Amino acid sequence: YTMPLSHFSGYNLWLLKPSNFNRGRGIHVFHDLDTLLKLIESYLEGNKSDSLAPQLLCYGKEGLTSKGTPITTSTFVIQKYIESPLLVYERKFDIRMWVLVTYDMNCFLFKEGYLRTSSSPFVINMNDVDNKFVHLTNNAIQKYAEGYGTFEDGNQMSFSRFQEYLDHKFKEQEISLDKDILPQIKNIVKKSMLAVRKKLNLGNKKYCFEIFGYDFMIDTSFKIFLIEVNTNPCLEASSPLLGRLISTMVDSALKIAVDPIFPPPETPFKKIPPWEILPENKFVLVFDEKIDGPTLGEAVSPGKGKSTILEIEEEKMSSESEED
Repeated sequence: YTMPLSHFSGYNLWLLKPSNFNRGRGIHVFHDLDTLLKLIESYLEGNKSDSLAPQLLCYGKEGLTSKGTPITTSTFVIQKYIESPLLVYERKFDIRMWVLVTYDMNCFLFKEGYLRTSSSPFVINMNDVDNKFVHLTNNAIQKYAEGYGTFEDGNQMSFSRFQEYLDHKFKEQEISLDKDILPQIKNIVKKSMLAVRKKLNLGNKKYCFEIFGYDFMIDTSFKIFLIEVNTNPCLEASSPLLGRLISTMVDSALKIAVDPIFPPPETPFKKIPPWEILPENKFVLVFDEKIDGPTLGEAVSPGKGKSTILEIEEEKMSSESEED
């Protein structure tokens, strides 16, 4: 594996994320081993500066306050920071997408996502490398920023407005959200399902489903990177945009996951296949267990006393996802 050049621009920045926390809590940007070791030690003892209390996310001249319930954890994700991200109006952003997984391991991507934007211009200041208002776009953090809501309502941008920005800023490249960005996202979602599908429903529970929040970033060469996948993603309608998207997304998810099992009263009782519902639904099927599941089975072929891992060609999977 060769790390992309967009991950390095001379600063060697990394992210530390405590496991099993959300809303940006406990995330730090660092650039040296000494800082990492100090952060980990503080979390092992209970880091009071990153309290669970929402009001303590407020970032001031003295940093985060030290009151409240401390975060104590011994598991972390250490992730390379993308030092050359694509910016929107000189500010950092990421893309939130919703993914529905049904009990039979079919995976659907909601076609409309949104951008979560920073309130501050993007700049890497080594004297203030952990400035959360610059580096973290979570709404739970940005809502405490001085410029929150100045550029976008709720610091959230629709796909249509993002396309307008791309058309204006990168006119010669003719960057298309539908043709250049979303196919990459769809392919990454599919690969992630290939990786974890056997671990999502270990109890083989029937008639269950889950909605995941996938977060992506784009670098300056328009390559997509998966940042993280969130269970129990925030469904707060914190802006008119989210009020529209979330209600449509949840309704569409229920039509796929629930209506086939419990049809509306006016519908004759029968299990409706998801593909019969999809034409009027904004979820698109990206992983079909019956079709795509065997792909992984073929990639892992048991040998004599050991398993032989065969490579799945990325180009083949990419072309398949674009044809779906």
